[in-house]
Amino acid sequence: MARFALSLILSLLWCSLGNASVYQTMGRARNLASQNRYTDAVRALDSVINSPHSRTSLLFEAYDSRARCHKKSGNYSAALADYDAALGIDASELNRAIVSLNKTDLLIQTGQYSEAEKILNDLPCHNQDTKNRRITNLASVYTRTERFQQAENLYKTAISEFSDSTDKAIICQNLGVLYMQQGKWAEASGQLSIADSLYGRLTAEKFISLSNLALSEAFSHNCELAIMHIDTALSGLARIVNLSHPDLIIMRRKKAEILLACGNTEKAKEEFREYFNLNRQNIISAFEGMSVQNRLDFWKKEKPLLSLVFGLENSYPELLFDVALFRRGISMPAKGAEFKSILNYNGRDIRNRLSKKDAAVDFVVYPKRDSSGKLESHMGAIVATKKNIRFVPLGLVSEIENHIVNGIRLKTAISCGRADHIDAVYSDSSLTQKIWMPVLGWLDNIDRLFFVPDGIFNLLAIEHLPGLPADIRIHRLTNLVNLLSEKRSYTPRDFLLAGGFDFDGLPDSAIENILPNHNAADFLRDNIREISFSTLPGMKAEVDTIFRFMPHAEHTYQLSEEYLKHNCGKYGGMHISTHGYTLHLDDDKGNYILSDSISADRSLLASGLALSGANNAHRHSDREDGLLSARELCDMDMRNIGFVVLSACQTADGKVSDEGPAGLVRGFKIAGAGTIIATLWEVNDEAAMRFMTMFYKLTALGKSKSEAFRLAQDYLRGYCIEEPEIIEEYDPAIQSSRTIETGNTVVSYPFASQSMWAPFILIDNTDI
Repeated sequence: MARFALSLILSLLWCSLGNASVYQTMGRARNLASQNRYTDAVRALDSVINSPHSRTSLLFEAYDSRARCHKKSGNYSAALADYDAALGIDASELNRAIVSLNKTDLLIQTGQYSEAEKILNDLPCHNQDTKNRRITNLASVYTRTERFQQAENLYKTAISEFSDSTDKAIICQNLGVLYMQQGKWAEASGQLSIADSLYGRLTAEKFISLSNLALSEAFSHNCELAIMHIDTALSGLARIVNLSHPDLIIMRRKKAEILLACGNTEKAKEEFREYFNLNRQNIISAFEGMSVQNRLDFWKKEKPLLSLVFGLENSYPELLFDVALFRRGISMPAKGAEFKSILNYNGRDIRNRLSKKDAAVDFVVYPKRDSSGKLESHMGAIVATKKNIRFVPLGLVSEIENHIVNGIRLKTAISCGRADHIDAVYSDSSLTQKIWMPVLGWLDNIDRLFFVPDGIFNLLAIEHLPGLPADIRIHRLTNLVNLLSEKRSYTPRDFLLAGGFDFDGLPDSAIENILPNHNAADFLRDNIREISFSTLPGMKAEVDTIFRFMPHAEHTYQLSEEYLKHNCGKYGGMHISTHGYTLHLDDDKGNYILSDSISADRSLLASGLALSGANNAHRHSDREDGLLSARELCDMDMRNIGFVVLSACQTADGKVSDEGPAGLVRGFKIAGAGTIIATLWEVNDEAAMRFMTMFYKLTALGKSKSEAFRLAQDYLRGYCIEEPEIIEEYDPAIQSSRTIETGNTVVSYPFASQSMWAPFILIDNTDI
């Protein structure tokens, strides 16, 4: 009995000491977080979460606290996972509401507006604080989705209901920023002045609000007052935070904008350069150890701010080139030291790589203020040669996107894939005049031009537009930094030839611990009624014919998702002939686009390749579904693969975002693949087979990839290739609506129209 009592006492003492230790660790975590030592705070919170002594209430708080630390560190996916873990714990309705509000803060920050709005609409309000936060968060969603009137109404409601002066100040500040977005500078100044008067103490929030007031005054043409306010805000905030604090860096950008608006371009240039240098180092530090997807989520907030540098236009092209390269570098799949070096590349590095007869063009979409100070999206081109650099403005994005060809909007023509629409786009030289001639006008005596598209140009084969000089070879890249990367090679023995799959077979057996589960079947099932892929004769014939030119390649008619995920690293190159898909949803204007409510992650689920067993995807949710989505590619390691050929429809398509189309090409690039052949719209089965066959035949004859690609397109167009081995491939018996005269013979070719040959694009081929 005595032994039992002693054991009980020791057990209780151990529990008591354990509880005390856990609470001490929790207190230490709070202290570390308050010092912005988020990594250390996360480690402490890990101990709390993994401790057997943590009570439910403490565990709930620990998950919420860790989520906020992850958020501050830019690790957004981990933060969202922790919020969900907290919400899975039995806690009071009030605490659950607070965590839900914290989660919506993050969803709004990462652009997942529809998800945030759903939570906020369903969220019960337990007290005035949660009611106020719900109102302000919902207003923020409305602001971000340009439902300005709804946002304004909510902010005005909140101002009338809030009793705390600081809360009112925050709402007035938010309302002022809303007015700034609309170019309503007088209204913005009014609300921001009220906010400034309501902030009692000299807090960071007060100085941030004052900096917004300064910007508003600048665009109200009160330059002297604007500069006084921004200098006060900068000096005040510098006394509160360290000099590398993000809020202080952003304020430097605001000062640059103010100086630019007030006509002081030289001082604006200095401020923009300082802002960029400081921001670059901050971002590089924040990005260490992040996944690519987390970088992109983080970048959604940072990129619009950094892009305001392009308001300088041609007054500082060297800085613009550096900024453009940095923007592209964010989405590169590299990690660690390699990633740091990529982000530190500058325009000088690219220009040193160019030969005397090379040019590099980086198209950029950027925000620019109109005469009233309202931001509008513009397109420009940074044009660089070995000797000089220039920025060429191309005009409003809306004007380019709405460029009319036979009454059809460009975006619609591309997305619909209708042959008549596409032929109209690619036979009209006015588009060439609009986007290429201003660029080429600054170039003289060049042989090669490397370009990186942006915006709608990602979905348009601008390298194939009519009227371009025939003596200039134009090469498409995803990033000009690729010009500096080491060239990757492959041999026929490590090349995979796959096509002619059995889509009706069963997917592979259930698998575990390969990669995170991002099956596309559920997503597709929510958006279309049936998933059905037919086996086309050309797919099998294509890989069989190519095999004649690459007899040592691995040749297969079956390619499962499971196999590819396990074994992609052993290949140096691959050719996949199958169905590609990109899901487009109609908006109310009849345009074929992905809904803005689809997040980046879900957008990548909307594009993919059909592999073996794809037609049975909906029946086996516990297995690999046979649909290899772009999102799944992001988790694969393809750094060994130097060449990928996607002989399928719409493999270069996808919702256009800041990093290019959210589709298969992005997935392969994030996975680390090198050169890619992809397609912009639905391709004709026979045209694809002939193009691919000719491409591989030409490479077998010793042609480079770029030359073989160009000649294979010419072959489809009916142009004679001056190679004895090639001439025999021409079939004069083919009938078509178009005839091509070759020597004394008139030959008809059904693939001469742009809709047949122009969808094929060669991406990131630097082995030239």
